[in-house]
Amino acid sequence: MQETKLRQLVQARRWTTYPAFLAQFHRAARVVAERDFDPRLASLTISEKTFKRWLTGQVRTQPRPDVVRVLEALFDQPISVLFQGVRETAPGLPPGETNGPSAERQIHMAAQRALRFSTLVLSDELSSDTIGTLHDEATRISLAYAVDPAPNLIADLLDLQDITFTLTEGRHRPDRSRELHFLAGVASGLMAKASLDLGNPRAALTQAKVALLCAERAGHHELAAKIISWQALTAYWAGWSRQAVDFARQGASLGTGGRVSIFLPAVEARAHAELGDRESAVTALAAAEEAAHRHETTDLDGLGGLFDFPHCRQAYFRAETHVLLDPASADAVRSADYAVAAMTAASPRDRYFANEASARAHQAVTRIATGDLDGAQEALAPVLELPAGCRNQDVVVSVMRAHRQLADAGRRTPGAGRSLQEQIEHFARTGPRSLGM
Repeated sequence: MQETKLRQLVQARRWTTYPAFLAQFHRAARVVAERDFDPRLASLTISEKTFKRWLTGQVRTQPRPDVVRVLEALFDQPISVLFQGVRETAPGLPPGETNGPSAERQIHMAAQRALRFSTLVLSDELSSDTIGTLHDEATRISLAYAVDPAPNLIADLLDLQDITFTLTEGRHRPDRSRELHFLAGVASGLMAKASLDLGNPRAALTQAKVALLCAERAGHHELAAKIISWQALTAYWAGWSRQAVDFARQGASLGTGGRVSIFLPAVEARAHAELGDRESAVTALAAAEEAAHRHETTDLDGLGGLFDFPHCRQAYFRAETHVLLDPASADAVRSADYAVAAMTAASPRDRYFANEASARAHQAVTRIATGDLDGAQEALAPVLELPAGCRNQDVVVSVMRAHRQLADAGRRTPGAGRSLQEQIEHFARTGPRSLGM
């Protein structure tokens, strides 16, 4: 019997019976089919004989390419790890064709190995070029986060965090040490956001504490404020609205500039609205507006992606605040429509798929509240088509608010919106956590 990582994972997750494993495999196949726009994969299956060979380790070759894609998604591991030591070429494949990672993925993995070598192996010669390389990698990941689902970025984030943590343990000039702690704080902050998006707010707060410590070691008050703003965001989406208010005010007390000075009161406004405190919510929105007029771009804003807070995202936060206060109000309807329009018209660099999806979900809430169920279906249609990996915690919570609004409509008109409710429930059940990601 040949021990494989796949066998270990199957046993750890208690999928050791064929029906139990097949159910998970079919679910992953449907997600990959949707993610890769490849409908063939939705009906992909494996035989019980193949499953037993995998489980007993009696395998001589790796699976075919389509099966590889599903297994890699199901276990979030490359096939070379799942079947370590097993020959790559499968029977029946043309000579020279293998079912390992794509050429594009191999190039990316090679670049990550080169980054690790150049920074860790040569760390005794830490230079401005090395710091610049790490800064470029942090910028790349932050920008990618706006368009890629969190599961696709976890491995790169772990690499960046591990490299920067390792380097901070060495002896460096004070200015190099501050730069390294800044980058470690950025990596840990992004990991905190990824933890939240994958539905683990407690892990997110743990990562944020580490990021905050790094920011303090770096002497970077603006990064500290940004990390605290993500703590507020985490508390808000976890349903801890009063703690979200406390975090937002703590971050604002640092008196920093840049986009985070807009972001903090915007997060606070939503938390007040969730608590039903209209006066405080409106005051916080006004503070965000004022900060937007007087802010100046900083080096942290220059990272882009999640470290930026452009106008279209500001419009979404404002809309969500009004929707939470009164979804049927003129302010809610007007601001929700404007937020979606602003997102649609924004440049690719400024758009963030999760905020855009949440903006559409809140637009749907206003339409349900005003009796326009067809309009709600139209608003939610592109959201409900998001691949499973893009169904972040905030997106799912936002869509479920439309579900609750439909429940209110159903109490007034029995049966209203039942089909849309069923679509929403299916959407919420098939996010990243349902695949164990």
